[in-house]
Formats: sequence, C-alpha cells, structure tokens
Amino acid sequence: MYDNQIDILPPEIENLHNLKYFYIYNNTLTSLPPEIVRLVGLQGLYLNGNKLTALPLEMGHFTNLVRLNLSNNRLTSLPAELEYLSNLEYLNIKNNDIDTTLLSPSMNDFIVSKAGEDREMTQCSVKRDCTSTYYDSLC
Repeated sequence: MYDNQIDILPPEIENLHNLKYFYIYNNTLTSLPPEIVRLVGLQGLYLNGNKLTALPLEMGHFTNLVRLNLSNNRLTSLPAELEYLSNLEYLNIKNNDIDTTLLSPSMNDFIVSKAGEDREMTQCSVKRDCTSTYYDSLC
C-alpha cells in the first residue's frame, strides 16, 4: 500500500488479524485510526514518508513490533507508551519536528538504545538547542 496517496486508513483495518508487516509509507496520512493498535501481531510497521503529526497513545500495544519507521513525517512528540515495545530493535524517527525537551529522560534513553550503531536514524529536527550529550552530537 505504499506510494498510493492514501490519506486515511479505515477503522476496519483492525480486521487484518494476521498482518505481520504493514508497508504504508510514502502516502499522505495525517493520522492513524485508533483501531490500528489492535493489530497486535505486527512485527514491522513502516509509516515513513507520510504527514503524520501524532501517534495513537496506545502504540505500546504493539508488543510484537520489531521494526518501526516513522521518518519523514511531521511528528512533534512521541507517546511515552513506545517504551513498552520490548521487542523493538529498529526505530527510525529521522526528519520529524520532535522537540526533545518534551520527552522524558527514559524516552530519550529508549530512543538512543534503539539507534544501535546507526544513531543517525534517530536524528530529529529539534526546535531548540540540544542539551543532552547524545543530541549534542547530532546538532
């Protein structure tokens, strides 16, 4: 479903119970339906290249998620519930408008831990001067 100018996902998305990987990148989504968090079997969620401004607070329900790509959106914050994604190995939040002063220290640590060797993938366009050691190296 990538590169299709999709601007909305229907609530019926929750009926895709067996979906493991959802490639919905390079579309025009501005939000996600709350029902998407019922896809608890997801292992890969590729939302990069959309126009997302926020994520559902219930993102922590994706307990099987291993890969999450949120790059190239319009996100200004991340829900703290992302910290519950215990199986997450890859997180890309590059090229968003996330103000890291609004993130908790534990969320900052979580982001850095998911960057692994490729710290560039967690680089965001921050709206402030960087203060943490990690973000200093990115500014």
